[in-house]
Amino acid sequence: MLKRHAFLCILTVIGCLAGGCATIAKDDRTQDLTKIVNDDTQKDFLLGPTGMRGWMHVRQVRLTPQDITLDMSTAFARQILVTAVEEGSPAHNVVEVGDVILGIGEQPFESDPRKALADAINDAEKTENDGVLRLLLWRPDEPDAEGAAKRSAGKQEVVALTLKTLGTYSDTAPYDCPKSQALYKQTLEAVLRDEINSNLGVWALALLATGEAENIEKVKPYVKKLANPDLKLGFDALDGGKSWNWAYQIILLCEYHFLTGDESVLPAIKELAVTLSMGQSNTGTWGHFMAQPKYNNGRMHARLEGYATLNQPSITCFMALVLAQKCGVEHPELTQALEKANEFYGYYIGKGAIPYGYGNPMEYLLTNNGTSGTAAIAFAVKGDREGAKFFSTLCGAAAHTVETGHTGAFFNSMWTGLGANIGGPELYSGYFRDWTWRRTLTRKWNGGYVFQRAGGGEGKYGNIGPSSAMLLHLCLPRRKLYITGKEQDQSIWLKGLYAEAIRDVSRIDYSAKNETELLVLLASDLPSVRRWAADELGRREDVPLGKLKVVLRGTRNQKIGACHALAVLKDRAAPAIDEILAIIRNSDEDLWVRSRALYALSRIGEPARSHVPELLRMVCGDLPEDERRHFERDLAWTVTTLGEKPYHERYDKELVYAAATKLLGHPLMSGRLEGMRLISDIGLDDFHLFADQIVHVIRNQDPSYYTYHYDRPCKMGLELMERLNIEDAMTLCVDTIYPGIWGQRYRIGGERGRLAYIQKFGASAKPFVPKLKEM
Repeated sequence: MLKRHAFLCILTVIGCLAGGCATIAKDDRTQDLTKIVNDDTQKDFLLGPTGMRGWMHVRQVRLTPQDITLDMSTAFARQILVTAVEEGSPAHNVVEVGDVILGIGEQPFESDPRKALADAINDAEKTENDGVLRLLLWRPDEPDAEGAAKRSAGKQEVVALTLKTLGTYSDTAPYDCPKSQALYKQTLEAVLRDEINSNLGVWALALLATGEAENIEKVKPYVKKLANPDLKLGFDALDGGKSWNWAYQIILLCEYHFLTGDESVLPAIKELAVTLSMGQSNTGTWGHFMAQPKYNNGRMHARLEGYATLNQPSITCFMALVLAQKCGVEHPELTQALEKANEFYGYYIGKGAIPYGYGNPMEYLLTNNGTSGTAAIAFAVKGDREGAKFFSTLCGAAAHTVETGHTGAFFNSMWTGLGANIGGPELYSGYFRDWTWRRTLTRKWNGGYVFQRAGGGEGKYGNIGPSSAMLLHLCLPRRKLYITGKEQDQSIWLKGLYAEAIRDVSRIDYSAKNETELLVLLASDLPSVRRWAADELGRREDVPLGKLKVVLRGTRNQKIGACHALAVLKDRAAPAIDEILAIIRNSDEDLWVRSRALYALSRIGEPARSHVPELLRMVCGDLPEDERRHFERDLAWTVTTLGEKPYHERYDKELVYAAATKLLGHPLMSGRLEGMRLISDIGLDDFHLFADQIVHVIRNQDPSYYTYHYDRPCKMGLELMERLNIEDAMTLCVDTIYPGIWGQRYRIGGERGRLAYIQKFGASAKPFVPKLKEM
């Protein structure tokens, strides 16, 4: 049964929908494409099965929390400039490049033209409409002259395109849906025609997901090649092993074994899984590559190269090992790797979406390039109900985000929906409906698909098959693979009002909610709802501070939501300092709640400054409950945020130095950064107290550290040495450029790059010029 506060949140969400969403203001940057020549149309959009591509005004192309809303991308556009027409397509000989689509039928666009066009396409594809799509078109009398700024005169007309009739989506699509079945057939044809042997073997997974014997036969040669009985990897393969390749190979081989019972692939599964386990880093994650011994003095399970943890492939590694264990693979390395990966990704349950790399939960976001989907499946196969339900719930609300993602939308499009399916058919059907118009515009006229970016342009990446990814979704009703719902735990399925409310989370109009409703939403199971409700509550003049103090004594989620609201209030939350401190001091309290309380305290500012000494003592004290040392880092950040510099003069010097000593040995770069901040103003007389630690941090070669990326602690150490005119700073500047390791451009150039420090030493740095030239 739902907890009472969770059910109240559902009712509040549904209630808010009745009032509609906030009005979207017009964007004054939109252009009249019938008058102005637009010569920057590279970031255009596929216009679905019409065979056209078109450019339109995009509100924002950068992924930020504010853009993950229903009004992102083309919401302010009202025209579409045709940039390409594919030969043989429905638009061929009907529409020309340079035409401007003004609306549907005789009605001009009054909303997002992409959505309106997609809806019209789906309406035209209904059997009763014979595939006829009517468009209101503007055509110039003369082609645009080269270099012209204005367009010639033109005229409007209504033209008709004839699309293929596919039927109507059912309310439960893709389950029990004739149109989904029709799409399945043409998508399968596209995969077989265009994507066999595309990267990562997604095409092979898609064919297995059909469960059809003839398609399984087509996969067998590829599977047998991967499952070479003579495959030997082990330690020597770690320096060159790629997490992407090995993870997807394991997933494919495991799914093939479960589907066919073929045991000949088991030795390869074990070899790959054990080697992948050996390549796991000290954090329980993977990056682009393994934790390579060549960067770690021959050690396994140490640091990852470059910016280290890359969660998109890392979670597929986790999923792969879970499947391998389910296949019966037993090995100490596998057991340890699963324990560490489970600990790492389990940390994000109930806190937020998984970040790009090693970082804090992303509370505003529902998914990050599909990672919530991969996590939902990994935890589901593992049998972790809490993790599976949390991440599938995030996915169920995230259909409007699928066009976003680092370097493109491919993994988001592929995995987010598969993760939503873990939450059951009702949750996924709602996701599928919300995804429909975006998905429609990625469908080509010949039945295949593309990956579409929110800002325009196709998100091609490593030749991964978009049609194959779509076929996996259309195969969900078949439940042939674990990634498509085989043996799902129905006890975590979301149904009825709950599934409906999750799907509609993105439609909440927080500004229309009253005080009581916002206080209820602070307790939501979805971190993003807590954050947005807190933001709205904190912006209001008449804030119920007394009620927020009561909420601080409530459930875990209520405490988190209240802390966020108090953080938005800043110094207006000063009367709640005692209640906030009570949470911070409570060693039995959830560490994430305590960290959120620290953030609230830091935002209060000057009224909370008197508590800096107590926080310093906590940094120096024993925190056995803080195994990951995140809370310690957050304590230190709060100290440097609230405190006054120079810290060693404003506060107890021994206490400040003890805290700095502890933090300079922190495995997290952000922890070492706080240590550097505490001593950034020390004089030469005290430098010797930290000299060895500072040099150790600057060299950044400790295999117990978590990443090589983010050079700020090293730079702060160099800045300190340069300020104190310590000659060894020149040697360290040159020695820590590390040519060939990711991120060197950040270490070399710029205002705080190595060269900038070297120049400050003037003529004394001349002996290093030959080495710099060599680099």
